[in-house]
Amino acid sequence: TVEVWRDVAPLFASIDASETLTLSGHGFDVSSPYTCVFVGLDLSGNSLEYNVSAVRVAHSTLQCPTPVPGGDLAAIRTELRLFDQYGNLVGAKPVSLVRTGIAPSEAYAGGGALLTVTGFGVGGLGGYTPLYQCVFSSPPPSELEVRTASVFSSDQNSVECTVPAWPAAAGTVHVRVWSINASAYLSPPFDFTFVPEVSGMLHNASLKAGVPATFTITGAGFAAVPYSLQFNSTSSTNESSSAPCVLQSSTLLACSGVWPHAYATTIVTLIQYANTSLLANTSPPLPAAGGSPVHVRAPLGVYFSQYWETLLSALPGML
Repeated sequence: TVEVWRDVAPLFASIDASETLTLSGHGFDVSSPYTCVFVGLDLSGNSLEYNVSAVRVAHSTLQCPTPVPGGDLAAIRTELRLFDQYGNLVGAKPVSLVRTGIAPSEAYAGGGALLTVTGFGVGGLGGYTPLYQCVFSSPPPSELEVRTASVFSSDQNSVECTVPAWPAAAGTVHVRVWSINASAYLSPPFDFTFVPEVSGMLHNASLKAGVPATFTITGAGFAAVPYSLQFNSTSSTNESSSAPCVLQSSTLLACSGVWPHAYATTIVTLIQYANTSLLANTSPPLPAAGGSPVHVRAPLGVYFSQYWETLLSALPGML
């Protein structure tokens, strides 16, 4: 029987985790030992070699554990060679063993940040210019997926993508590198966190102290949790007020409230709460304390003018 080694999977394995490569073929002798030899270069160009005994599963399957996590074989070029018990080479195939990662591991849900995925040999050789996408996907049951525009690699060991706007509630998702040329994923899934943010605010044409007002908050990553707008006066009196918000979508909040103090210029902050309990002594009830400010792309502020109609209505009785 002639030993034939056809495939190895996965082709991409991280050096920072224990993984097993599966070798498929036929004619493997399950009673005889085989040796897997990883041969490559480290990031400085030095030759490296790592030998490990293959696990015999069946006449058609062998398994080779990857090098010890955290070892030195963080290679830019790696080949897996299979030898039989007599030292004869059964075959050799390229694999990718790398120290991989992403930076940063989080960004605002509105998108625009630059994400770098480190990897192996992604730059192409001999005039070949591969194209890639970064694919962001949420876990089940939603399984939402957003792909970036096609990008070239910046060098042999990294791919840079512009983080897209995330069209759902902020949270942790997976990001992987997709090869357009090979129609395959070239990286394991990395955890990436989208953080909610505010991009703008719309309100009544004229805001007056003591008069109900409505505010529309635009942004990204809003979730089904309580929100409120916090208004803080810029004067030395440090007056403040809150307006509860209603979630319209992951990009829109509708808020309403009254500034019950004298005319003032205020700084506006959107507060997100994890605690859904309400304070009963407010009208309408507001979420209990424990909220945190939501990031804003630019500072928000509004001016509440004096409500002159109230003063004028009192003048006839004073004359």
